[in-house]
Amino acid sequence: WASVMLWLTQSPYELVVTGLNTDKLSMELLNNYRPDIVFAGSVKDKGIPIFEKRYVKDQTIIYVCKNNVCKQPVLTINEAKKILQ
Repeated sequence: WASVMLWLTQSPYELVVTGLNTDKLSMELLNNYRPDIVFAGSVKDKGIPIFEKRYVKDQTIIYVCKNNVCKQPVLTINEAKKILQ
């Protein structure tokens, strides 16, 4: 019930990871359960709206968003974690 209450009272973060190391970074970022994060990841460019204009060949990029507005993309887990604090 606490998770439902959180979703009703606060907007979740949207975390999008794209690129070569998506699987590795995703596992590290999601290592600690956070009910306030919706996650999407892809190792290649897909025709899905959440990944639109976010894939850069040969790079892994992390996008931290809230209410469909993204912060500046980051390249490291530590940078993403700072935004999520």
